[in-house]
Amino acid sequence: AVADIQREIDVLKQIHHPFIVNLVHTYESEESLDMLLGLIPGGELWDQIHIEDEETGDWISGLSEHRSQFLTYVLADTFAFLHSREFLFRDLKPENIMIDGDGYPCLVDFGFAKHVPKGGRTFTFCGTPNYVAPEIIRNSGQSVGVDHWALGVVVHEMIAGENPFFWDEMGQVELYQAITDEDPSPI
Repeated sequence: AVADIQREIDVLKQIHHPFIVNLVHTYESEESLDMLLGLIPGGELWDQIHIEDEETGDWISGLSEHRSQFLTYVLADTFAFLHSREFLFRDLKPENIMIDGDGYPCLVDFGFAKHVPKGGRTFTFCGTPNYVAPEIIRNSGQSVGVDHWALGVVVHEMIAGENPFFWDEMGQVELYQAITDEDPSPI
């Protein structure tokens, strides 16, 4: 929606960080609102975590511990920067982490990002089901913890090769119950 694109533009105009996508320019016409973003040539993190064997069709999932640590350090530092500027990302998932030409992760898709003053909370239900924090599901108010939760889920997925709460054919209600009521699967 146009409001989401405008929110993303507003956020990206306020934050500049080497591991956050660069807003180069915006173009607006009566029919559209478009963004020109900086090039991030390495593709999505999801495509590095989950690789299909072309010969067998089997999936090989997970990254090395060393690679997972490196990506986690950079992402945690990037979130520390965002949170110091009082922004919540609210949609972390491997598809919203692009890998730059040097192998560093860059956050993209700030459509759900929101300015929330320190100590404040927001109550909008948003995010990708497999990565949402319990407080989003319970509508108990979101703060920086929602980004920390999602980072933990992504870290688990990088190391274990699977989401700690979701499995194939799982319904959304069942997924939300697993997130709010169950202990995550061990790595």
